[in-house]
Amino acid sequence: MTQKFEAKITNLRCASCIEKISKVLFLINGVSDVAINFASGAVSISYAEDQTSPKKIQKKIISLGYMLEPEEKKKGSSSLVFQTIISAALSFPLFVTMISHLFSYSFTLHPVYQFFLATLVQAIGGYPFYKGSIQSIKAGYVGMDVLVALGTSVAFIYSSINFFLKIDTALYFETSAILITLILLGKLLEERSKNRASSSMKALLNMQPKEASVYRDNKLVSLLIEEIKIGDKALIRPFDKIPVDGVVVKGESHVDEAMLTGESVPIRKKMGDTVFSGTINQDETLEIEITKDINNTVLSQIIDLVKNAQNTKAPIQRLADKISSYFVPSIIGVSIITFVLNYFFGQTAQEAMVRAIATLIIACPCALGLATPIVIMVVTSKGAKEGILIKSPSALEKMHKLQALCLDKTGTITAGELNVRSIHVEEIEEKKAYQIAGSLASGSNHPLSKGIANILELQKLDLLEVTDFKDIAGKGIQGKIQGEIYFLGSKAFLQENKIDVSKYQDHDFIEVLLGAGSKLVAEIALEDRVKKGAKELIAKLQADNIRPYLISGDKEEIVAKVAKEVGISDFFAKVLPAQKVKHVEDLQKSMFVGFVGDGVNDAPSLAKADVGFALSTGTDVAMESSEIGLMRSDPMTIYRAITLSRLAYSKIKQNLFLAFVYNILAVPLAAIGFLSPIIASITMALSSISVITNAIMLDRKKLDV
Repeated sequence: MTQKFEAKITNLRCASCIEKISKVLFLINGVSDVAINFASGAVSISYAEDQTSPKKIQKKIISLGYMLEPEEKKKGSSSLVFQTIISAALSFPLFVTMISHLFSYSFTLHPVYQFFLATLVQAIGGYPFYKGSIQSIKAGYVGMDVLVALGTSVAFIYSSINFFLKIDTALYFETSAILITLILLGKLLEERSKNRASSSMKALLNMQPKEASVYRDNKLVSLLIEEIKIGDKALIRPFDKIPVDGVVVKGESHVDEAMLTGESVPIRKKMGDTVFSGTINQDETLEIEITKDINNTVLSQIIDLVKNAQNTKAPIQRLADKISSYFVPSIIGVSIITFVLNYFFGQTAQEAMVRAIATLIIACPCALGLATPIVIMVVTSKGAKEGILIKSPSALEKMHKLQALCLDKTGTITAGELNVRSIHVEEIEEKKAYQIAGSLASGSNHPLSKGIANILELQKLDLLEVTDFKDIAGKGIQGKIQGEIYFLGSKAFLQENKIDVSKYQDHDFIEVLLGAGSKLVAEIALEDRVKKGAKELIAKLQADNIRPYLISGDKEEIVAKVAKEVGISDFFAKVLPAQKVKHVEDLQKSMFVGFVGDGVNDAPSLAKADVGFALSTGTDVAMESSEIGLMRSDPMTIYRAITLSRLAYSKIKQNLFLAFVYNILAVPLAAIGFLSPIIASITMALSSISVITNAIMLDRKKLDV
């Protein structure tokens, strides 16, 4: 059976590290998939549990010189700070010497002190690069550590030989020391920038409270949420966060659900109502019964979806990864050629060496490796805050290409909260017709059924026992009540069951027919309202050249009326579930098609569409079949998702352009002596930070513009 090992690597040093780790892990029997996010350090490994184990996988990663959370998280972070501070302090006198020479001042540090300080920097600051290089070479892979170790070592060893053998007065101890210090400082700034980029994800994690007041043996005790069990009763005081999903069993209060639904107005919760983890109780004390464990709450599922999306590679990233895998060996070759050509064309050995070192140092696959995953990390977290759950990076890439969007009418464009507006009865009392129809409808989750079932409560009617119940998707329901078989559904459904519907006349509102024996018993008229924001959504889609199609199982008059109200010119009416897929397939012959739905009968269409959007108000099946989950009922959330995709794709292209152009321009400039090793190290750090900063700016963008 396939299992997943998930962890976080805290000391990834460059994009090449990912290729190295993946290559070694795939050599383990049973490992079938490896996904590592360079931006966050998150690793997800699929393995066969009968062939390997998490312990073996973890041991292999650690043997390569990498540290895993949570055991060594503090160590990994603090060691980088320590190495940077020590290297900076030791390099400062060497830096002063270098500056004094540049400006023709007389200050010179004695070569003995230069050697001593540079040696300490090489040993302390250079240690992670030497360690990483050795482990990288052992694994049969050459990474960024090798470039840094090689570049600084050449300068240090060359200077040491000159110092001891007095072959030449030229010393480059300051070059090796300052290079290491600047690269460490760059990595530290990069880590801080990546942490800032992941702040949205941390905000999601912080929504989950750590403790809760729970009744145990008739006593109220404080427990960690990991200790709470299904069936426990928890006390939720005003301003407390709901610890785990549950049902109110005592009390009434308003609960702020903005973090899930985006609704700014708190929802009144009473006995029997569901409450969700991370939402905030407002004014009165509630007692809830826990119905989900910590790993199955709505909030935990959102966090898992975001994590999975962040750990999955986007298709556009494959090119960058392929280039990164060949990058470091190629740069070592370019550096050797740089030295040879410079020396051959008249430069001194020292000048040729300096240019070769600059070429080694300035080349940076880190920016290339960060370009895509850092955007995915920012955008998936931002999406979650906006009520948009992006299940895979490929969906982000596809959304911006949409040319047509099929919108299921009920629940997407209309509220799906149908109310009975009138009833016309034949040979039966009105209340009796309501009672029979309401009792039948109570067994179905279809929006029409829910609207009819509500009449029992409104009219204070008793629920009748229904036997031989059948729910036929897209048609209607049937069941036996007090010995009589009743049919509740469309005109076609009743006709299929030999019921005379000749008296029925079509109207431009939703109607459900009730039949028994061979006669039409009642015509029930229902009304639905168009959602606020639906008209604005259609206008935005059309302005962006995305053609909207309204699709529904309702009759043509009703669908046409709703389409006209929101501004849609193309619609499909009287569509059965299987026919929805056919309409999507037909449109796909000439266009890139998205589908928005919320019901079980929408699942096939959501799966078939190029991009499937599922509303969380719908069923689990619909959410499972889609690539984009929409947590808010506001139709404009659909447009925000598309806008987010466009912004993300634009940022990815910008980042890849920055990374490619940086390396294309920087390497030749270093090779011809235009950039010194010191400037090269600063530029290398800035390249990664610029890519991260560009991605972070996306978090400030408004989506409904």
